Amino acid sequence: MSTHILTTQVPEDIAVRVDSVAKRLGQTPSWVLQHAVTEWITVEEERYRLTKEAMCDVRTGDLVSHESVSAWVKSLGTDHEFPRPSELMRDEN
Repeated sequence: MSTHILTTQVPEDIAVRVDSVAKRLGQTPSWVLQHAVTEWITVEEERYRLTKEAMCDVRTGDLVSHESVSAWVKSLGTDHEFPRPSELMRDEN
């Protein structure tokens, strides 16, 4: 795999924490940062994908009402939990 060197400045406390984790794992600080950035990018890409999906649902009116979700949440942990809401409400404007 080809690589590309990136440089950045981080606050001293972050650098100390990276060094500490690297030492604990028996790895280099570069290894720790590579894994941290890789994980963050994966999470950020998924967040972006889910946001785009949600915005598409809003545009098409594929929504679950706030009232249904609130009632479901209030029922959690009780003897009479409601099933997870799945009905769609259509914007009638």
